Amino acid sequence: MATRANLECPVCHDEIGYGEQLVGHLLDEHSKKKLAEFIATETVSMEENDISE
Repeated sequence: MATRANLECPVCHDEIGYGEQLVGHLLDEHSKKKLAEFIATETVSMEENDISE
């Protein structure tokens, strides 16, 4: 029987346990500033990849 790997937080790479919600983890463990920095970095990275292709 195959098992599924647990979800990983894209910000801190902590494993999200069975029954725990990613949204809850993000709200409880990360500041607004940390989340904004992550989103900004990811957005710039995606835009740079679009330009280079």
